Amino acid sequence: MDRRDAIKTLVVVTAGSTLLAGCEDKASITLTNIPLTGSQEDLVAAIAETLIPKTENFVGAQDLRSHEFALVMMDDCASPEDQKLFTDAMTQFDEACKAQTKKRFAKLSPEDRRTFLLRLEARETVHEQPEVNENIMRFYTTMRQFTIRSFTTSEQYLTQIRDFNLVPPPFQACVPVPVASTTTPIPVQ
Repeated sequence: MDRRDAIKTLVVVTAGSTLLAGCEDKASITLTNIPLTGSQEDLVAAIAETLIPKTENFVGAQDLRSHEFALVMMDDCASPEDQKLFTDAMTQFDEACKAQTKKRFAKLSPEDRRTFLLRLEARETVHEQPEVNENIMRFYTTMRQFTIRSFTTSEQYLTQIRDFNLVPPPFQACVPVPVASTTTPIPVQ
């Protein structure tokens, strides 16, 4: 083999390995304890966006990155057993959705996603095995709780909807008290 062939082979192998590494299904968020793929992150983001969709007047859960909040909470605050149940149930959730709708949850239309979640909330059977149904329901309930918590503690929600002020207004010590009206008091019995 001459030098040119060796260099060409080296370039092809290097370029090929670089391209293959780029094709990996990686998540945009790196977690310490939960192994997460890009498709799993898309699933969690789709659930959050279905629960709190973006409207013309306000941002949705995906804009607030509520799915990342839910994943970080599970990664940081849950026990290893709960983390394992969460990831297993995440896969079971997506498989149950695919079995019923012939598509992964993240690939469904917003209306089909909503319909699937409403059936799940109505406790309809989405899987033949009862323990799998229970795992899926636990996963969905956890996701719903974390999504709502993330949304209701966001700056946009607190300032634009709740009119919450982080810093209270200044204290005014001497404020005149209005004169009481001259109506007769209500007798106490």
